[in-house]
Amino acid sequence: MDSSALMKRYLDEKGSKEISEYFIKADTIWVSYLNELESLSTIRRLLEEKRMTQEDYNSFREEIDKDYLDFFKVEYSQVIQEKTKDIIDRYQLKTLDAIHLAACLSIKKNIDAFVCCDKKLANAAKKEKLKVLNPLG
Repeated sequence: MDSSALMKRYLDEKGSKEISEYFIKADTIWVSYLNELESLSTIRRLLEEKRMTQEDYNSFREEIDKDYLDFFKVEYSQVIQEKTKDIIDRYQLKTLDAIHLAACLSIKKNIDAFVCCDKKLANAAKKEKLKVLNPLG
């Protein structure tokens, strides 16, 4: 699951209902090592933009910390680095999206689908023969 899709678990926005359903159905949730940092950065930005209260920030931060204890994480490695460079060359994805896709491809045999919201990332994943679930439709 990429970060933009995962954030729908914490924030009430379009696609949140679908993400909740994915969590109910999934035996395991795999994320790249980046997801936690991106999630924390997002909620911190929302706090700074005054789109979230300090109380909400603390609550979301606690929920994210708790969830990440249960997620299966794809650690960064030289293999992921090389695959990311290849993905950037082939699909011209943003760096972090390319890392998410490379991480997903490294565990391809362990997952049923790649969950993401970005259309360009989803198209690249499909070209890599991954089943893609987009909570935005």
